Amino acid sequence: MAKPDAIKLLPAPLTQAFLPSCLWFFLIANPAYGQQVAKAAAGADSVSATTASSLKSAVVAAEQTAEDKNKSPHLLVATVPRPEFANRRTLEQNAGKHPAKLLIRSTPSAAQLWVNGMVVGTTPLLLMVAPGEYRTELRGQRMEYAERWVDLLPDETRTVTLPLSARYPTHATMH
Repeated sequence: MAKPDAIKLLPAPLTQAFLPSCLWFFLIANPAYGQQVAKAAAGADSVSATTASSLKSAVVAAEQTAEDKNKSPHLLVATVPRPEFANRRTLEQNAGKHPAKLLIRSTPSAAQLWVNGMVVGTTPLLLMVAPGEYRTELRGQRMEYAERWVDLLPDETRTVTLPLSARYPTHATMH
């Protein structure tokens, strides 16, 4: 088998230091050349043993992630639910046997809803929560704001509609 020209030209110490760090560049930049390097590494001809072992470990890792159909091989970090979904699920799981229903609406709609300091979604939104007192805040897309304390009884259904108002002046007049 013919060795790739780049491997023939490099002295052994330089090959051992240079090739492991740059091997992935060669594989990506020129697939045909990358195949030649991979064949040379598998045969351990003039390529260092560390290069061959790094190639084999990369192939094994790719095979392991390809077996799992539910996970993307491109994602290295586990996906987690967005905070509003997790917070809303926590509120609804703690609702108990006689939950209260709270429907929050805003004018204009699509405001971000915060309950007791936790984001739970955008309006309009129906929540199933445990009876009790809740601080609801609405934050609009243009810095509008509304806030109200809501006290709920068991099995109660309440609709709260809040108009959003600007926190800061929209214009200033200089004299």
